[in-house]
Amino acid sequence: MPSQTLVQHFVNELKKLQDHTRSYSDRYFTLDDLCSEAGYGQGVQEFCLAGGPRAIVEIAVRHWPADGKLSSSAAAADVVEVCHHDECPDPFVSDDCDVNRSLRRTAIGMLAEMSNYKPYVLAMEKAGMFAPEVLPRMLEQTMAQLDFPVHNKGLSCYEVKDQTQAIAVHLLNLAANALVHSIPLRIQLVQHTALKVCTLYQDPYSQFVAKSAAERAAERAKLEARGLEEKEIEKRIHKLTDKQQKWEKEKYDESEYSGTEVGGLHYYFIRFINHLVQCCPEDQLLRLIHEGGLISKLRGNMSPKEPSMITLYGPHMAVIRLTEVWTKNCYKLSDVMYQRVRDDEDHSLELRLDGNGAFRGGELQKALDCYWKAIALNPEDSSLYNNISLVYAKMGDSLQALYAAEESLKVDPAVSKSWARLGDAYRMMERWQLAHLAYTAALEMMPNDADILARQSDARSHLAQVWDIDRDVPDGMRDFIHSPSLYFKWLGLGKDDLMEMYKAGPDQDDFIDSLLERREGHSRHIACTKIKEDVKNARALAVATGLLKPETLPACCKDLVRIEDLPRGFESWTISWTDTPLRHKQTGLNRHTLTAMSGSRMRSMLTVLGTPGVAAVRKLLISGMTNPMFGQPERPTIIFVAHRMFPIFSKITELVKPWGARTEAETAAKAQKSATHNDTDWNGYNHADGYYDEEDSDYFAPLHQDYENGHLMKCEAHQQAAAARQKLKVQAQLEPRIKQQQGEHQVARLMQQQFEELQHRARNLQRALVVVGVSCPEGLLSGRRSGLG
Repeated sequence: MPSQTLVQHFVNELKKLQDHTRSYSDRYFTLDDLCSEAGYGQGVQEFCLAGGPRAIVEIAVRHWPADGKLSSSAAAADVVEVCHHDECPDPFVSDDCDVNRSLRRTAIGMLAEMSNYKPYVLAMEKAGMFAPEVLPRMLEQTMAQLDFPVHNKGLSCYEVKDQTQAIAVHLLNLAANALVHSIPLRIQLVQHTALKVCTLYQDPYSQFVAKSAAERAAERAKLEARGLEEKEIEKRIHKLTDKQQKWEKEKYDESEYSGTEVGGLHYYFIRFINHLVQCCPEDQLLRLIHEGGLISKLRGNMSPKEPSMITLYGPHMAVIRLTEVWTKNCYKLSDVMYQRVRDDEDHSLELRLDGNGAFRGGELQKALDCYWKAIALNPEDSSLYNNISLVYAKMGDSLQALYAAEESLKVDPAVSKSWARLGDAYRMMERWQLAHLAYTAALEMMPNDADILARQSDARSHLAQVWDIDRDVPDGMRDFIHSPSLYFKWLGLGKDDLMEMYKAGPDQDDFIDSLLERREGHSRHIACTKIKEDVKNARALAVATGLLKPETLPACCKDLVRIEDLPRGFESWTISWTDTPLRHKQTGLNRHTLTAMSGSRMRSMLTVLGTPGVAAVRKLLISGMTNPMFGQPERPTIIFVAHRMFPIFSKITELVKPWGARTEAETAAKAQKSATHNDTDWNGYNHADGYYDEEDSDYFAPLHQDYENGHLMKCEAHQQAAAARQKLKVQAQLEPRIKQQQGEHQVARLMQQQFEELQHRARNLQRALVVVGVSCPEGLLSGRRSGLG
């Protein structure tokens, strides 16, 4: 039974609290006494009967600023008084702490303590504290007004002078406690408020990353203002980055960024999320992860060293739960997003069929237009490039036919028809050696094809000596490193050429490029080593996927195995892409570089046209497993998929499942944080202001004389086009100087005109002086430059 004496005591104290004639300090101490007596679970029934919760709610809510700016509020409840700890009865205040107090922050703090008890929560609900326009709105506005970085101080936040930060802590605590007992509040927080709070919150690690990025940007601007060269700027920025990373590794855990001390905003945000995760449905959790970046923000409250001990009040349990939800549902989300890709593929197929009809009807240009439009929608269809190569061949444009065949091989080098089209283009150019190599590769993919055999025989008839792709053609950089003498001999470079380039600068960055551009070596290197690289990739892909058996290939391919037979590695891989500054003229698509990394090692890399799709990822992964750039052939255990590849995440998951690998999708927030840390764009578009149309012919070697067989390549049009481009570049470089010279000439002409006018006036004056009999010193008015200046 409630104590009537205690009820009456609370009634009297509440009257004192509501008496505005009393001093602010007296009212504050009365409220503080009530908090000590009733806020911690003593006399709950009596305080509710006395109308205490309604009175405290009125102080907390009344005259709340419309814009939520408590720091500039003129309300009496927001007046902040500062007093010494001796004047404050609270036992939690330390001896060296000044107390920052106001009625509103104390009332909200009391409500936060009362919200641990269900009778108080029900009373606050009746008083309207949990209405959408009250607690949810107050929490949203307070979070929006926070000035990060925020405090991380003790339980009562007395040391915090900023009213907004202190009240945000109390509101998060109140919301965390109350949503367990109040269903209306839970619905409002889950459906509306939680996402805004997560979006507005900044975790400590994100603050550190943003500060580091700002320091690098400021340092770059400072160095650019000093006029330093870009190479020197990059060197200094790299040095600053290393310094920041060293500080993060050694001192981050001891800095103000680390830790979630009980009572700080970070602590109560985690506590709020821990309660929210328990009652939030999966679809809302997905929104918090995908749009609010919740997993990354919780991880930002952990030490970068990832402590092994999981604490009850830390973010670990929530992170585990959210990760399970994300992994379980992101496949479904990705499948929905992939529908747009399917629609593009369907439309591309329609355009391809239209192009086929136009080609059969002899309308070559119309067919070409249809094929290019189809590629813009589905750049991973190798048959489209093969059709384009055939159309260009019919038109007599061998260079464009070669370009299209090369693009087809970039998409899938294991397609026999792509190699046949490449051989046809080289045969039109009378580059018989290269044509023979291409036809040989086509026959490896499809043995005993009569049509290809006939074309290979024709190419061989023009050759005195036939090259073997494995024995005669060098293997790119590997042979350059291990067998440089043979490599230089194959390029046609002698001792005198090498010494000449060495004297020009042995440490120059473009030393290898200068080697390749000497005489006919450039043509030989670009064409032949590219063919050999594509042949190796084609063999690895064909064997790995079971299209070919190693026994049907040359002896050097005996080590190639199927993916299922590769050993399982222990490292996880990360696949992502970034754009290049090249834009394809016919389709308007950008070139992208797709990479597979294991730790800091590059497993494989390729350049694709348009946003990378499943076919490009398949080629990338198989290349990295069977023919890696670094490391041993092996299967990955886990594949992390960058957020920018999320629309095809479900298809990547289906692709790697037979290989025994599982996938994990990166969230948008994690991508943003990583991009900020590395000064990149989190969507992968790092050349937004620097795209330019690529030249198709730039992808191929200048067609010089075929050194082995004495056939002069017929490419005068290409040479003329290259000369014209070089002339335009020179004109562009000289244009500023020409304009400057024109300006100088114009000034000189003006000065000359003024000088001649002064000369004319001087002569007239001299004649006038002679007429009147006045003598003039020699040279003074003679019009000489020395006299007129």
